[in-house]
Amino acid sequence: MEKERLARENRALHGRSKAERERDRLTSDMREKFMDGHRREKPGDPDRR
Repeated sequence: MEKERLARENRALHGRSKAERERDRLTSDMREKFMDGHRREKPGDPDRR
């Protein structure tokens, strides 16, 4: 039971696990790439080809 108490304390002190942080980072990257790929450029935009 000592391990469980210590684990609870560590979660409270250090927040999310590495897996949770990695999952959130990947989800964010996927959303950003999706939006970048579907962005509509304004007509006459000099960057548009």
